[in-house]
Amino acid sequence: MQYFATSSIDGSCNLYNLSKLELMRCFRHPSLSPVVSVILSSQPLVCLAMFSPADRTWITFSINGQNLNELEEPETVRKNCSEESSQIVAPKVIQNAFFLERLIYGTEKGYIVIRELPFMAPLKRISISTNNLIQPVLTFIVSKDRRFLLVGCGEGGLTVITEPFSSA
Repeated sequence: MQYFATSSIDGSCNLYNLSKLELMRCFRHPSLSPVVSVILSSQPLVCLAMFSPADRTWITFSINGQNLNELEEPETVRKNCSEESSQIVAPKVIQNAFFLERLIYGTEKGYIVIRELPFMAPLKRISISTNNLIQPVLTFIVSKDRRFLLVGCGEGGLTVITEPFSSA
């Protein structure tokens, strides 16, 4: 994929063609809430997903500009696309064994969340907190073979999760 995207506090995300160095499309959050994170995915559908802490919701668009959240029932969107945290950390797109892409990110409430793209259905929520203390996820790294997830938390520790994508 030769695209990159930017997000803005005015509620917009711009999609650029990297090879032609030109703006392709501008996406807008439905309520124009500030967008703090944007990701691009190519499998199974080329899409752009944006997150706004104002409504704690993921909004996804096809590359053509179709709001994919509008294709589902409002109750399903609230269930699938809502996040209990207002901050997400280091969202990454990872392919599973079948080359379908998943979104993985950390939260300030001490969870690693894995969602299915493009409709953002939650697949797995892994608690990183220890001793009943909520520690925010600060960073994480996925091993090349996707067998390990190394998570850095607020208390300064490192948590290793084995087979994080086994059921996802």
